[in-house]
Amino acid sequence: NRESQVDFENRRFESVAKNSHGALASLQGALYDLEGVTDCRVLENTGDDPIVKHGVTIPGHSVAICIYGGADGDIAEAIYLKKDAGCGTTGNTTVVHTADEPGFGGATYTYQIMRPTPVDVGIRVTINRTEMTPVNVTQKIQDAIVADFGGENPESGNARVGLASTVYASRFAVAVVKTAGVQDLVSIEIKLGDGEWGASIVIDGETEPVIQDSDIEVVILEG
Repeated sequence: NRESQVDFENRRFESVAKNSHGALASLQGALYDLEGVTDCRVLENTGDDPIVKHGVTIPGHSVAICIYGGADGDIAEAIYLKKDAGCGTTGNTTVVHTADEPGFGGATYTYQIMRPTPVDVGIRVTINRTEMTPVNVTQKIQDAIVADFGGENPESGNARVGLASTVYASRFAVAVVKTAGVQDLVSIEIKLGDGEWGASIVIDGETEPVIQDSDIEVVILEG
C-alpha cells in the first residue's frame, strides 16, 4: 500500500519527536513507532489534583497512555525508556518491563495503560439522484469514506480518525463529492455506536473508532 502524504507527515513528526526524552511528544512518538500500533494518544496531568481529559480520569503528575494495537512488552519498554521518573501512569491494563541493563539487577517496572474499546462509527450520506449518478454509487461512496476514515485519501488530505478527538461529518464531503463523484450531495451525518445522528461526534480516550462498509448508509432521493 502506498503511503499518503498525510501519513508520511505524521510519521515524520512522530519519528523526530521520539528522539527526545521525557516530553509528551517523545513518549507518544516512541509508542506510535511500535509494530502493530495503529492509534495512540498520551494525555498528561501536570497538576496535583485528578483531572478528566477526553473522558479519562488522570491522577496528579501522571499520564494516561491510550493505545490501540502493539504488544504489551514493547509498550512497557518504550514507556521505561521515555517516561521521566516520578511520573505516574493510569489505565485499565497493566504492562511490565524488566530492565536488563548492567547495574539495574533485573529490576521490574510496572505501568498502567488504557486499552480502548473498538466502537463502530456510522455515516449517513443523503444525495439526489441525477442523470450522472452511477448504478454503483453506494459502493463508491462507501469505498471513498472508508479510505478517508483511515487517512488514505490524498484528495482530502485528512488524517486518520483516531481516539480522543472530535470528528465532524463535513470532513467526508471531499471524499463523497470529489472521490466518489457525487454531483448533488444533500447531507452527511455521523454517529458513534448507538448514538444519535448529528453533525459531529466526540470520541474519548477509551474508545477506538472503527468503520466498515455496513456502517455507511447511503440515502438516494428520487426526482
